[in-house]
Order: sequence, then structure tokens, then C-alpha cells
Amino acid sequence: MPELLATDFYYLRNFEFVLDWVGARYADLLSADEHAFVRTFTQQPEASRALLVRLIMRKGDHFRASRLAYAEVGDIEQAAQPLLEHGWLVTDQPIEVDALARLLLKSELASLDLGISQAGKLGKQALLEQIAAQGLSARPWSAWPGIPPDDLYSLTISPLCERLRLLFFGNLSQDWTEFVLSELGLQQYEQVPFCTESRSFHRAADVDDYIYLGRCRDRLDAGMMWPRCWPCSLILPPRTPGSSAATSACDFNLGNSLSASSGWKKRWRCICSASTARRVNVLCGCTSGLVNPSRHTHWPAVHWQRRTALLKTVA
Repeated sequence: MPELLATDFYYLRNFEFVLDWVGARYADLLSADEHAFVRTFTQQPEASRALLVRLIMRKGDHFRASRLAYAEVGDIEQAAQPLLEHGWLVTDQPIEVDALARLLLKSELASLDLGISQAGKLGKQALLEQIAAQGLSARPWSAWPGIPPDDLYSLTISPLCERLRLLFFGNLSQDWTEFVLSELGLQQYEQVPFCTESRSFHRAADVDDYIYLGRCRDRLDAGMMWPRCWPCSLILPPRTPGSSAATSACDFNLGNSLSASSGWKKRWRCICSASTARRVNVLCGCTSGLVNPSRHTHWPAVHWQRRTALLKTVA
């Protein structure tokens, strides 16, 4: 086993490495709250730091205390106390139905006193549908009738940690598991010098823009549309190569997702805001028939005439 993974707190050491690396290279982009977190985190007991990092690296923001068991951390309640005092964790946070479904077993859901007839005989999905049909609003964990006697810990610093992860990796596609994969030798990265000019972000606004574009893309992937079908590049002028690529991808996906009923003008406005390579891809009719001339005769001929010109620019 690699030396780092042989230690109980390898994940904590990795996280602390990220904090040191980001602090050394992006100190001017960190907010006062982010500086305070980095400074205060290092002052906490090792078990508390380890527990917080364990939760940061898991999916979601809500965790049942009875489901947390880490031999190297020891007593979870004791380790969580400093985190609660600093507000990085809170208890009894209001929980929506969908979050409740992820936290409870089917038998525990059926035991909730929500007035559902023969709840125990229903499958989990059918039970969830009946609970959702009641239109119940979020309520604290302990306020759900019949909830198991358990403490619920909720992370409050996920957005802050997301920004730190973005500054370290330069994108939101990579996550904390990259460290373990690298240590195991499953992924290898070339060692290159990192100078100030190599930074992915040069202003705090660049980070905000990138995260905003990530949210937009997540909404598109979930089948949602933001209120106005307007290219991201017209809302957020790209300031860095990273944000430029993210903007281009969002514009392209937005144009692709618009239905024919939205009209070719909206679709073309978004497609034209994407990168040249993506526009060529569309104009060549390679994107799921989006611009197949035989299917979309309402697209102006001038757009097809641009195909040759665009191809020449990337030849």
C-alpha cells in the first residue's frame, strides 16, 4: 500500500495540502470568510478535522449520526462538537422530502406518521410519490412525526469547499477522489512548474462566473431552462480560458436543448455564441439532426453558406 494511504488520516493530509496550495497561490482571491476558515481549521483537534473532511468528501450535506463510524475519528459526538461551535456543522436542519428519502430506509419512511394508508405495503418509490403529493414543506429533522431517534448533522460550508476545490483543480469536474486514484497509481499527472501566469483564475469574479456557469449547465443536464434563453456569453463576458470554455459549452448545450417550437432564431443565437469548433460541428449536421437541412428547412440559407467559411478557420 502507498505510504500515504497506509496512514489513517491520508484524506486529511490531502485536504490540508489543498488548503496550503490554494493559500500560497490564490490568497488574493480568497474572501475574509475563506481565510478565516483556513486559519481556524488548522487549530482544531485532529479528530474534528478528520470528521469534517470525511463529510466534505461524501455526497450530500446531511448525515445521520448513527451512520457515521470512523475508527480513526473515534467518538463522533465529541469530534463534532468543535465543528458545531464554529458553525461548520448544524443539527436539526430543515429537511425536504427528497433529502428525507435519501436518509431513511423504506421501513423508516413507512413508519412516519403522515396519514398514508398501508404505507408499509407500498414500495419505496410509490411511498415517496404519496408523500410528495401531500405538498409537505421542509421541516427540522426532529419535527417529522415518527422520525427515528437520531441526530442529524448538516454541512454549512459546501459552497466554500467547492470554491477551494475549483481553485485547486481549475475545474468542477474533478473531485477529492483524484488524490486517492493518484496515490494508488491509477492516475498519473506530469509535474510542471506553476507560476502566477499559469493560474486558472485571476479575479474573485472569475471564480463566481465559473460556478454560475456550472449551475447553469447542471440545470440544463437536469432538463431545466433558466428564465431567458439568452447565451451565457452575452451575460458573462469570458475573462479567462476556463470561463470562456465553460461559457461556450453552456451556450452550445442551451442551443441544442431548445425545442423546435422555440424558433430557429433563439437556437441560432445560442449556437453562434459557442466556440468555432462547436459551430462547425452543428453546421456539418453532426449533432443529432439539430440542423439537418432536410428536417429544418426554416433555417436561413446564409447559415449554411457559413459552413465553408467556418471550416476554413479551423482547418
